[in-house]
Amino acid sequence: MTTVDLIVQGGTVVSATREVRADVAIHQGRIVRVGPVDDLRATRVIDAAGCHVLPGIIDAHTHPVYADDLASTARAGIAGGVTTTIAFIAAFPSWGFPKTGPAEVADAYIAEWDGRPAGDFALHVAFDSHDDPAVEVPELIRRGITSFKFFTAYPRRGMMVDDRSLIAGLEVVGKAGGIAAVHAENGHGIDFLESRLWDTPDLPNETFLQCHTHLFETEAVLRVISLAEAVGCPLYIPHLAAGDGIEVVGLARRTARVPVWIETCPHYLVLTNDEVLRRGALSKIAPPLRETGDNERLWAAVADGMIQVVGTDHAGRTLASKAEGANILQAPFGAEGIEHLLPLMYGEGVAGGRLSLRRMVAVLAENPADLFDLPAKGRIEEGKDADLVILDPDGRTACTAADHAGASDYCLYEGREVPGRVRHTIKGGRVLLDDGVLADDLTGGRYLARRPLGRRPVPVLDGVPTP
Repeated sequence: MTTVDLIVQGGTVVSATREVRADVAIHQGRIVRVGPVDDLRATRVIDAAGCHVLPGIIDAHTHPVYADDLASTARAGIAGGVTTTIAFIAAFPSWGFPKTGPAEVADAYIAEWDGRPAGDFALHVAFDSHDDPAVEVPELIRRGITSFKFFTAYPRRGMMVDDRSLIAGLEVVGKAGGIAAVHAENGHGIDFLESRLWDTPDLPNETFLQCHTHLFETEAVLRVISLAEAVGCPLYIPHLAAGDGIEVVGLARRTARVPVWIETCPHYLVLTNDEVLRRGALSKIAPPLRETGDNERLWAAVADGMIQVVGTDHAGRTLASKAEGANILQAPFGAEGIEHLLPLMYGEGVAGGRLSLRRMVAVLAENPADLFDLPAKGRIEEGKDADLVILDPDGRTACTAADHAGASDYCLYEGREVPGRVRHTIKGGRVLLDDGVLADDLTGGRYLARRPLGRRPVPVLDGVPTP
């Protein structure tokens, strides 16, 4: 009888297309069988009866540059079932990196972190107006980095690029086989409104919302799509918050000759701008939290395939850092979230009747794996990496800072309790979360180099057309 390292027994294995009762055998970090295991014995057997067995979650949008570094971000992810992260890095002093070439930043980051975090990681690289994508993109692709971010916001932080620089950068990315991600807000409009109030003390919290209007986001989404379409660049719009943006994307997809993929985040699905009014800077993110109607439209878009990916935009902050600045406009952006990604999507989405279990697996695992070229991830199939999550539908998860595995000492979702509990997280065959308890050794995560489009097919997610 053959011996394997681990068998996950008696659970329901879930993919984007089916749910089937099956055992999963794991050996030397890979899945070696999905199905009957009567002829196998294992060093360890995990009883998953009554539980959902999911592929390890991929958080395609993280910023491990503030209170959380990559190790604590990955640790928090493991606590919530996330086994792979894609981190944004850049030659941005505001993110804690030196203002050198982006390829040099990437080299140093990979050298520092390969093998150290609990989960595997890939990288996105962001550019500002000082970077030259024509020089940097080929260098970064040689390093296995194939997705690149631009900002149409944050002129005060030196991160915004104007439309001419943006379309030139998009053309470079598209020709090289990359995917461009663009933060879509009207930075000049926001800056105009904020500048008049920037040094005013004790501003009311609603000032931030008034300066980041709904249409400033929706307009920028359409503008960015039009620029990408003009130069043939596949486009990824991260962290969509405005429900009207869905209509704009639908309009553009009917005529655009490039694929346009959309991401939203759990906070845009379950929170509203009442949190900003109530908690101020603790809930300050960009784009900002919107209205209940936006929540509903985004949930519908996740369910029907208009939105392909749900990531967190995780940016761990502390109470002390959020208190910086003379008013809410000067307070820093960002909030934690990776720990709550799967619990919220299951508890508020699946258990809440807003989307199916299969659809949740698509947007949290299969779609990001296909889009960002992580071929060993995203599915429970023979030969894939043994990254699994065992989710107990009868358990419950309380969102509270007291339980954070990351560095944030406050919780964006404090006081919320949802159905479902992550019981076990398995990464590369190692049980890193064992009945809710994190392992002592949370290292070993690998850097994942990726291929550009042209060396692999353009992914078709949820029917989004390809050129």
